[in-house]
Amino acid sequence: MKIVTFDKLVGLETVKRSAKICIDSAMKRRTVMPPILLWGPPGTGKTTVANAVANEAGYHIHCIQADAIGSRKHLLESLSNGIAEAKANDRKLVFFIDEIHQLSGRLQEALFYPLTHGKVMGREGVTDLEPFTLIAATTRSDMLDSAFLSRFPEKWQLERYTDEQIRLMLHRWLQSEGYYANHQALQDIAKRCFGIPRDAMSLARKCRDYLLHVNDITLEQKHVAAVCDMNGIDDTGLTTAHRSYLAALYRAQGVPLRLTDLAISLELHRNVLTETIEPLLIRLGFVRVTTKGRELTPAGYSHLATQDVEVLK
Repeated sequence: MKIVTFDKLVGLETVKRSAKICIDSAMKRRTVMPPILLWGPPGTGKTTVANAVANEAGYHIHCIQADAIGSRKHLLESLSNGIAEAKANDRKLVFFIDEIHQLSGRLQEALFYPLTHGKVMGREGVTDLEPFTLIAATTRSDMLDSAFLSRFPEKWQLERYTDEQIRLMLHRWLQSEGYYANHQALQDIAKRCFGIPRDAMSLARKCRDYLLHVNDITLEQKHVAAVCDMNGIDDTGLTTAHRSYLAALYRAQGVPLRLTDLAISLELHRNVLTETIEPLLIRLGFVRVTTKGRELTPAGYSHLATQDVEVLK
């Protein structure tokens, strides 16, 4: 994982302030940092913040994805392996679990004893653990068990970036890559990303590759427009997948569509719709979710009126 420190992070001032206090307090008390929960929309930098906290505190970080953990044994083995790695490097451990809401309630409970007592209970008895800090990231804190949620005295919310913060982040990154950009080009990227730094960086990398292709070193509006056109991203920031979703609702002629029916129609998994496509459409006010299903709003119909008729067939 790339080494990140607080001075490299744009924005997130409240989170960085909380982190510095947490790190300083732990150091002065000669103990580990308490469990930390990072929550916010996808792509707002939760993994990056966890990495920065570990680096600033001088901890070793061991990362796992919650959906890759299938059993209590697997979870506790991952924790034990992380502790062993940290000890080998003469450091304390940050045990980072991404998308922790995907852990079952039973697996969340499996972390209670290690967090509360610093021990693991197994068939061979109780094993003491080296002190560690759990940092968990989630986009759905409402899916966490309330008892488990109470184990996190530190809860830090990561919010969407402002356009200005997106521009600054992209400006720094392009400079580090040896490129320049005019203000409007950066703004054209920012307006399509709705404050999500991951999406902004993804589009900026495509722009960087395009500059390489055309042998230029200054990013201008025409370059951003060309890249967006090639990748099916419209002026609003919607992708081909977003437009296909809207078109499916349009073809339903005002009849609400169930999520399952939409998933079948678009040949996409339900989770892709609810986690990747729908949030932006709902945020823009183009789609309404009701007890009967999904349906277009007047704003959604108005947006489709500006699109090529081929989209609606």
